[in-house]
Amino acid sequence: MRVSAFKRYGILFAMACSMVVAFSVVWVMPYVYTAMGFAVWAFAGHLITIDDDLPGGWSNPDDDVPSLGRN
Repeated sequence: MRVSAFKRYGILFAMACSMVVAFSVVWVMPYVYTAMGFAVWAFAGHLITIDDDLPGGWSNPDDDVPSLGRN
């Protein structure tokens, strides 16, 4: 049973929106601050792992080419 990419991204977007609303209600703060917090969290995660696929990076010392999820 395959789910289309559009439906999968729609489900993920709905889950993220519901988490923003739930966290905003729990901590009694505007939704925009909670959404910005998630955005900053994702951006920080990208910065931390930015060199994972670069040749010679600390997490890729063998200069392997990334598989991009294809086997």
